[in-house]
Order: sequence, then C-alpha cells, then structure tokens
Amino acid sequence: MEIKVSEVMQREDNSLYLKEIEVINYDEVEILNTPDNVVKLMTDVFEINKKISEEIFVIALTTDSKPLHFFRLNRGTVNNSLFDTRGLMISLLLANASTFVIVHNHPSGSITPSKPDIEITQKLNKAAELLGLTFTDHIIVGKREDHYSFREFYDDLAKVR
Repeated sequence: MEIKVSEVMQREDNSLYLKEIEVINYDEVEILNTPDNVVKLMTDVFEINKKISEEIFVIALTTDSKPLHFFRLNRGTVNNSLFDTRGLMISLLLANASTFVIVHNHPSGSITPSKPDIEITQKLNKAAELLGLTFTDHIIVGKREDHYSFREFYDDLAKVR
C-alpha cells in the first residue's frame, strides 16, 4: 500500500489544495478496518509509540477502509496536543474521504483517555455527522503497541461520555 503523507496548502488566490509531502510503501497491512491494523501501521511506519511528545494523526479513508492520505495534525507537549477541528475537516474533504480515524500517542505509556480526549472525540463525531463523514475511531497508542480504541469500548462514537 502507498501511504501518502499530505498537508493542506493555500495558493495566492486563497484556494486550497493537498500537497503530498512523502509517499511511503508499506506492505504489512492492506486495509485499516481494525484498531490492531491501524496501530501496527502507525507503530511500524510513524513509530508513534516512541514519540516523546504527543502527536496527532488523522487517516483519511475510503468507505472500504483503504487509506487515501495521512495528516500529522500537531506535535504537542509531553501530555497535551491541540488541533483545529475546522482544519481537520478541510483536510478530509480535500482528500475526498468517506471515513476517518484519529490516532495519537500518550508518551507516558498510559492508554487511558483523558477528559480532553473524550471531549475531542465527542466534538469530532458531531462535526463529522454535519459533513456526512463517518468518524470510524479514535485510537490512543501507548509505549508499546498497546492501545485504547474508542470504537472497541463504544459501538457508536455518539455515545462517548
């Protein structure tokens, strides 16, 4: 599979476009339809489990869970990272995504969701609904390949509290 790492750029006329920063070939996982597959890819390719600060990625997916683009949303501090919901949604729309997954790490190793993790999940689910996108999962990765998947604990992300 080709992993396209991209970012949204702005032209002089203020129109937006996707710029591919890097293309990585990865053959271990073909489809990102389970949290385990997502975590394997994120630890193998981006080494998200080894980062010393929080990093947030979004994976834009087709309806059959094939990746279109990967976006690094932010690199934060050891226990905090912020991102712009509007910018995230713009990225997904430009990528022509149907569904998406958010993945971030906890450098502490704890995979327990924080209050901001829960609030972000709720906010993204509402924004996705308004735009006709499916928010498939929010995954927190610890120091190894251990992880917390909101989808595994809530069959519907709208029930996250």
